[in-house]
Amino acid sequence: QRLQSGSQSALETMQSSLDKSQETQQKVKATREALLAIITATQTINQMNAEIAAAAHEQSEVSADISVRVNEVNEHTGQLAQASADNKHGCKILNDKTDRLEKLVGQFRL
Repeated sequence: QRLQSGSQSALETMQSSLDKSQETQQKVKATREALLAIITATQTINQMNAEIAAAAHEQSEVSADISVRVNEVNEHTGQLAQASADNKHGCKILNDKTDRLEKLVGQFRL
């Protein structure tokens, strides 16, 4: 009876150990899958960060290019304004000379 009881107790202990071992194995498998999902998510985040950094760099370059072009437009606008003022002054001089020439030509009329 004691031997049978001891055997039964040992059998129950071994079964309990087996059950706990299988439960632990399932938890290890679940942990492994969770870690793999974390690794995949981390890799995705790293890729997105690289893409964001590249886009930010490209945007910075485009902004710098736009700034250069705006400065060029501003410079050309200033040159155009100066040329327009010079033309206006030249037209006034030409108009004055035309008036003077008309007066001189008028002196020779019969």
